[in-house]
Parts: sequence; structure tokens; C-alpha cells
Amino acid sequence: MFYKTAEILNEVLLTASKSSNEQLMATYLIPHIVNKSFATEMAIKAILTKEAISYRRTHRLDKLFKLLPMDLQNAIIITLKKQYVNLNINDEIILIGEAFVQWRYFHDTSNSIKHGFFNVFTEIICKLCYENCNIQYI
Repeated sequence: MFYKTAEILNEVLLTASKSSNEQLMATYLIPHIVNKSFATEMAIKAILTKEAISYRRTHRLDKLFKLLPMDLQNAIIITLKKQYVNLNINDEIILIGEAFVQWRYFHDTSNSIKHGFFNVFTEIICKLCYENCNIQYI
């Protein structure tokens, strides 16, 4: 549900960016990031549960990512490096690690995010969850 909501919001963001509608982009960016980061958190936790890996209560994507089996971490990093050759992938994952909390409470701090990297990372994780956990995406 959170993933699908984030996808719908992303489509609105893409349309708004093409028409340079900054007000529309501002309106939908925060809920997009919050929904997508929460969907990614749930996806990682589903994979960890399926793999019988325990985890602490956290929203931190970077901490949860580090708990994934090494073969999955490596596969994700390799996929990301194909698109982001000049970035330190581990550093970028740390930078988006607290996206859910930072953007849910956006009014408390000033935030920035590499939206493209965030989108690709979250897409990879969520699709991996669907595949690993035999979930049918609707």
C-alpha cells in the first residue's frame, strides 16, 4: 500500500517537474518520500523476517540494509553502481538512512535528498522483496 501510494505520488512529481510546477512538486515530494521510505523499511524487514534475521525496532534504512544477507547487499550495490558510477554507494545509503523520520518531521529541520538515488535504491529493495517473499505486486 505504501509502495503503491509512493508510485502514484512519483507520477505526479514527474508531471509537475515537466511543467515546472514547483508548488505541486513541493506538495507531493514529502508524502512521496515518507511513503516510499516506509515501504522500503517494511520490504527490508520482510526479507529479514523471511531469512530469520532478527532486527531492532528502527526506521533507519542504512542500519536495516546492513542486516541483509551479504549476497543481497552486494547485488544491490552492484546494481546501484551501474547507474551511479561516481558515488560512494555506502555513503549515499547512509545519507538516505533516516529519510522516514527526517521527512515525516520535515517542518522541524531543513532536509535535502538525492531524489534520483533514493528512488532507485527504494525501487531495487521493494522489487527484491516482492521476488524474495513471493509477493504478487498489484
